[in-house]
Amino acid sequence: MKVSFRRNVTFPQLAWIAEVDRANQIVSAHFGDSVECGRDFIVAGVWNGPFGTGDFATTDCFFGTGFVVREDCVIFVPSGGIIDPIYYSESRARLVATNSLPLLLAAIDDQLDPQFAYYDRITDSIQAGIDAYEQSIPTERGQVLWVFFRNLKVMSARIEQTDKRRPPAFRDYASYLRYLTANYANIYDNIRDPNRRHRLDIVSTQSRGYDTTAVNTIASKYEIDNVFTVAEAKENGAFVGTTAPSLGIDDGSNICEALGLKATRLDRHVFTRSFSDEYLFYSAAHQALGAGLLGMKSHLRRVSVMLTGLKGDVVWATDKYYGSRPELLMGCQEDRKAAYPGGTAVCPELLTDDLRGPDTWLQGLSELCLEWGLIQFAPAFIGSRNRPDIFRITMSEEMEPWRLGNEYDRPIARRIAEEIGGIPRNYFGYHKMAIATEFPWPPVPIGSKLRREYFRFLREHHITSLFWSFAYRLVHRINARVVFHTPHRYRYIYYIRRLLSKLVRRNIEIPILYRHLNGRLYCFCANKRAKEYAKVLRGAGFGGQNPCITGAPGSEIISSQTAP
Repeated sequence: MKVSFRRNVTFPQLAWIAEVDRANQIVSAHFGDSVECGRDFIVAGVWNGPFGTGDFATTDCFFGTGFVVREDCVIFVPSGGIIDPIYYSESRARLVATNSLPLLLAAIDDQLDPQFAYYDRITDSIQAGIDAYEQSIPTERGQVLWVFFRNLKVMSARIEQTDKRRPPAFRDYASYLRYLTANYANIYDNIRDPNRRHRLDIVSTQSRGYDTTAVNTIASKYEIDNVFTVAEAKENGAFVGTTAPSLGIDDGSNICEALGLKATRLDRHVFTRSFSDEYLFYSAAHQALGAGLLGMKSHLRRVSVMLTGLKGDVVWATDKYYGSRPELLMGCQEDRKAAYPGGTAVCPELLTDDLRGPDTWLQGLSELCLEWGLIQFAPAFIGSRNRPDIFRITMSEEMEPWRLGNEYDRPIARRIAEEIGGIPRNYFGYHKMAIATEFPWPPVPIGSKLRREYFRFLREHHITSLFWSFAYRLVHRINARVVFHTPHRYRYIYYIRRLLSKLVRRNIEIPILYRHLNGRLYCFCANKRAKEYAKVLRGAGFGGQNPCITGAPGSEIISSQTAP
């Protein structure tokens, strides 16, 4: 394979795009100034090996995105956690791949289809795991594809997805902990590797929950430059802005103090004062669930690796958690009830290795991370495909001293925090809280300028009338009652639904109003971002016969040679 790599300062810091001429065996790439470039690889990520070898395609402990060029193929590598996918478009002659959907749309002169009403379903489909998510994203001219976790191997004759390396068996807590901490140590060495062109900061998040507490306990044995904590927890049973601020306190400052870490408190509602990056949130997902972290932008000194507790809630859960969430187990619920008449028993064999689970909200930060310079690293994914062994350890007798016995119970995370971190038991893990920011459905921009543009988009494509511009606030109030009704809150809806269900002898769900708009803001913002990328690509000279070799303002040729 012949390679041609070009750094371009007009790109977002961590964005990259590559074109593979399959017939002529040429790989051409453009990338932002903070993307690392080796002789035969491009990477915006970290992994558990020496940086200089660029050997991130052979490990499951990789976080970020990149690609490696070999003599007869190109291997595109998404994150080893279901956070950062690879987006691509293929034809008989070429393949274009990137770590940004809007960038891909701009490169192939396409856009998301305003008449397609199910983009919200597609962006949420990764919750079903890496074997069942929807891999095709409809566009006006056809489709583009995205791949999570598995590598994409591109050869002249075929394209295939290949699995990442599987973790070993874990016999007990000690063997799992060794694997987790050894790989974290190796990733830390990679982050600090002097062969990197850019120094990376390490930042983290800290709540009063289990997951970030366990992660920061492990990470604190090395170095963390800053830890962000959000004092106010998510609203209880309500959309943000439709009720009084939450009285729940999720401030992890005392945990940071116990670990000897610097804590920076963030205002969860900073978006109410300034939200210029709002469209970037919606360029990657149909909800801006990560908006509570907006305040960290002003504290970032340089490109940073951001530690989170993502997926710890599932990986370290007990039988009580899984028993109430049958969708996370293999087989149908009816078969399990037949096998276990007393209830849905949970055994290790029922747990899957497909990384399914509800906690995927940080995937919606991916476009923002390219702009800000953030690489998302979730240590709970290390070894997580061996979920049966981790569950067996969780439920074992040796973990009894760290078990609380309720649904919100994570014995492995508690043992890590208490034994290794010396964190007092009453500091964390007693109440499930969150900082995810759930805006009313269907989503409408907070920023007035973006909102006007979005409403004009809806009218131009005959999706809504002018009436929607005045009615959406009322719709939001109604939908809040439909979504969050309980016997204690909006109880009249609760009892109406129960009465109707009894009358027709089946469960009645009250529909969400204007649900067909749930994915439309995502479509609009992704297309808006794609138009910005189109201007950048035209200036960079991307496209044509040899897109990355032609000169362009603000660009620098890094490599033009034949890969080994």
